[in-house]
Amino acid sequence: RQVSVVRQRQSRREVLRALGHRPDGSNREWKLRIGARQDWFDTELNPLITVPGAFTLTNVPTVAGVPLSRNDQPLSWNVGTLYHVTDWMAPYIGASQSYLANFNSENVQNGIGAPESARQYEAGIRVSFLNERIVVNTAVFKVARANVVALFTPSTGPKPGGHTVTIHS
Repeated sequence: RQVSVVRQRQSRREVLRALGHRPDGSNREWKLRIGARQDWFDTELNPLITVPGAFTLTNVPTVAGVPLSRNDQPLSWNVGTLYHVTDWMAPYIGASQSYLANFNSENVQNGIGAPESARQYEAGIRVSFLNERIVVNTAVFKVARANVVALFTPSTGPKPGGHTVTIHS
């Protein structure tokens, strides 16, 4: 039987330090998340009735049997990073942009709108207890949405109390 001992302590320490581990055995790990998704929205609306004087957002009249269509190809993305300060605590930050097809029963009034979009910024701290059996996240975030279709009931104007569809951008 032959036993050989190879001493690579210093080189191992350098490799572990490069990976985010500290010589004292604690794990200081940095993680990066990057993602992207291509969306394809092919939306079609076929009005069943003609609405006199009704035009879409692109000034196309709403006529029964004449389909309206819209094709969009937005790119959704996200990026974030997390750093384990200790084995139980990790601050993180992130940002994302996403899209949703903007199609609903009120589209007859305005035509098919651009996809709804949302951009989110987030920062927080992740804390774990009892060997990660309990994990608590706390965060602050900001979300901004555009092209949001909403039902609006004006209290004054030509149609008080009537319903109007608005697109917030």
